[in-house]
Amino acid sequence: MTSSAQYAVSALDTTADVSGSTAAQATILGAAIAGATALVAAVITVMIQRYSIRRGERFALKQRAIERTERQIDQLYGPLILIRRQSNYLWSKLREGKADADWRLLNHIEEVRANPTEYAIAQELVRLNGLSQELILGHPVLIYKHVFPDSFHKFLAHAGVVKVALEMGRVPGDGQFIYYPAEFDRDLEAAYEGLLEAKRQETELAT
Repeated sequence: MTSSAQYAVSALDTTADVSGSTAAQATILGAAIAGATALVAAVITVMIQRYSIRRGERFALKQRAIERTERQIDQLYGPLILIRRQSNYLWSKLREGKADADWRLLNHIEEVRANPTEYAIAQELVRLNGLSQELILGHPVLIYKHVFPDSFHKFLAHAGVVKVALEMGRVPGDGQFIYYPAEFDRDLEAAYEGLLEAKRQETELAT
């Protein structure tokens, strides 16, 4: 074989080696790109799943907050507000025509019992007080902001004294009167308005 032919064969062998090497490199590079793409896709999938889980958890928390607020309104404060407004109406009827602007039922038990109309009103007031007591004592976990106001304690004590006094015809004990706490109404109204506003805000955040 001549030197020219030998050179040609050598050149062909070199070209074949280079082509084979390039093909191998391309295969490796393609595999690496495919692996990287798969890894990125897996990472993105995990991130989306975690985001969906967190979003679902946040939505569930918001829903639970709304449900609790609705329970506070529907099962405790709403009924209490209605009862107190009815009681205040009856109380105004009981005090009609009284010269004393600071007239108190506990100061006039005997005369109220002697008047059939006033006695009937007083008994209805006692019944409504009892319903309020049942609501408060039956739903302590629904108290607004988890704080039991002093006015609630005073009201519960007052309701018990009025009931016993009306039954006995006199104030029991040593005459220490527990008058109706006016702040009880204020606390109820404030809590009710606060819950309505909380529900509005929670509903907006959940949408």
